Amino acid sequence: MKKWLSLWPFLLLFTVYLASYFNVDWMIIPILIKLGGISNFQILVIVGLIGFLELLGGYKGWSGLRALTEKLIRDDLEFLKELKGEQQTKDFMGWLKVRFVREYYGFVDESGEYDKFKSKRWIFQRMDKISKWIWRAIRGGGIVLIFILGLIPFPGFRVAPDVFCGTLRWRMAFIALATANFIKTAAFVYGWSWLF
Repeated sequence: MKKWLSLWPFLLLFTVYLASYFNVDWMIIPILIKLGGISNFQILVIVGLIGFLELLGGYKGWSGLRALTEKLIRDDLEFLKELKGEQQTKDFMGWLKVRFVREYYGFVDESGEYDKFKSKRWIFQRMDKISKWIWRAIRGGGIVLIFILGLIPFPGFRVAPDVFCGTLRWRMAFIALATANFIKTAAFVYGWSWLF
């Protein structure tokens, strides 16, 4: 049961993206305006809250997926330590897994020592440096770019920044995205009212 509960990010993201099929700007606002009896301000509060909860669900879901990934990486790092011989295996199955990988995947050299170049660990070391460089470049003008993407009135332009903010747990950029989304939603509410 605990393993199933640990998969909550997948369920949250499934729910959020299923609900986002009923697009706030292009479906819900026109329906509420056509129904009548609700002021533009009330519609703005309702759909603004729905839009914010949609973004927040995506942010939390992707943040949760990152936590799951970090746990898997920590488990893999433990396995690497066991594989290298820096740490003892905890049980028979762990010992069997280490023995199998050493023999059949060729992660050891002729003397039986762990070979980091054969294990491709050097790729991950370089990927870490590359990702840090990309992160610095994005942080430079990223909030402004995310705000601009939040203002675009077409469906889908807020998904990528939401994934990005949630995965990096970047709260300031998420606030910029949510603010831009609310401004765009307000323009839709008053624009649809004017049109109808």
